Amino acid sequence: MKILFLFVDQLRSNLLNLYNDQVKERGFDRSIKNIGGTLFTNCHTPAPNTSRSFGCLWSGKYPSKNGCHIGYPGFDLKDDIDNLVSMFTDTGFSFNYLVSAHEEIVGLFPKDIKSEGIRRSYLSTQPEDALNKFIDDIKISDDSITFISLYDFYVAMNRYGYNYKALDTCYELLSGGYNIVVNRLNIENFDIVVTFSDHGYKLDHEKGFEPFYKHSNSDRSQIFLHIYQKGDNELKRNDKFCSILDIFPTLANLSDMVINNDIDGI
Repeated sequence: MKILFLFVDQLRSNLLNLYNDQVKERGFDRSIKNIGGTLFTNCHTPAPNTSRSFGCLWSGKYPSKNGCHIGYPGFDLKDDIDNLVSMFTDTGFSFNYLVSAHEEIVGLFPKDIKSEGIRRSYLSTQPEDALNKFIDDIKISDDSITFISLYDFYVAMNRYGYNYKALDTCYELLSGGYNIVVNRLNIENFDIVVTFSDHGYKLDHEKGFEPFYKHSNSDRSQIFLHIYQKGDNELKRNDKFCSILDIFPTLANLSDMVINNDIDGI
């Protein structure tokens, strides 16, 4: 089985036309619609920051159970719990990844992963060059996980500001990186493609009108989740409530792996 993860840091779903028809359609919206698959329109993270959200992703458990309850800058899943990456690599899957240098420091993955594969990080000033070089060099085997961070969006938001004017530039950069992957890797070669975010964000003008305790409402806790399976050719919407915790058991079940009953995802 060939699995591809495409990660977009802090992609806020309700500012996408895919989720909100009051927002104009951009290139990224059109690309997702053209590919098909399932768009999960009511998906959330119980821990809206990067390290804790990834802890939930890989373990299928809440931070109180998985050990990653401190947040930035640590990523410390408990050693004695199952995690999705190791479950696959322990059965012979190769593991390739491309992330930013900052993300590699924060730690997006469980520690001590032992498998074949190309693993690289890049500076935030050169994401497109790094992406093309990574695609040139990787060899995707039949049993493999490939993880690519499309870091352009996060970098652009911090560079141009958290405002409506900057969004067009940010989404243009995201669309460019996404289309490089879709076209050069040919996602139809993958059995499963999971495109997701870890949390959303607040625009600057929104922060001023809300007390701090509301900064973790749905603008931050709702995440983008789109899953493509080989053979999909039209976009379907799933409006049922779901969580980043559910990705663990979903992929395990699709791969016929046996999982423990104490996970929180379904």
